[in-house]
Amino acid sequence: MPEQDLHQYDLHTYDQGTWERIRDSVDRQYPGNDVGELQSLQSLDSDADLLVNHLTVRTGASREEVAAVVAQAAASPGPSHLADNPSSADQADEAGESWAHAATRRVQSSIPPIRDRAEQSYQKLSRQAARHPFELSGITLVTGVAIGVFLTLAIAPRKQPPRSRWDRYRDQYLRR
Repeated sequence: MPEQDLHQYDLHTYDQGTWERIRDSVDRQYPGNDVGELQSLQSLDSDADLLVNHLTVRTGASREEVAAVVAQAAASPGPSHLADNPSSADQADEAGESWAHAATRRVQSSIPPIRDRAEQSYQKLSRQAARHPFELSGITLVTGVAIGVFLTLAIAPRKQPPRSRWDRYRDQYLRR
């Protein structure tokens, strides 16, 4: 990697997600590095040259190879950067909308069979009522009477207990 391209990668300007991608990529490419040392490079506001020099000495790899790994990790979006990426929120929103549309389609596809079943039941009941009109009238009458009795008992005022002797004397005294 040319020297002038590496200067654009200042580690202190990266957000935490980008720094974690660089650290993870370096750790995958060159296992055995001390993560604390890499973290200290970030906390010292180091630039990419210092990181590349450090990794070149620690790993024995060429400077160009290490610089390519750091630049590639810095340039690529990764899973640790999803929370800060507005397009990720858009993708989550689209996923939610697609789920809602799928659920709506499932509900709407189940409505016609239910409607057909209700219509069939209604037609069957209508045929039965046409064949047996007196039975239907009797059932309707009995049901109406039962509902009326139930509501009357539920709503009717309760019988009050008999009045005490004191209540009767008091009422007579107050009437005078």
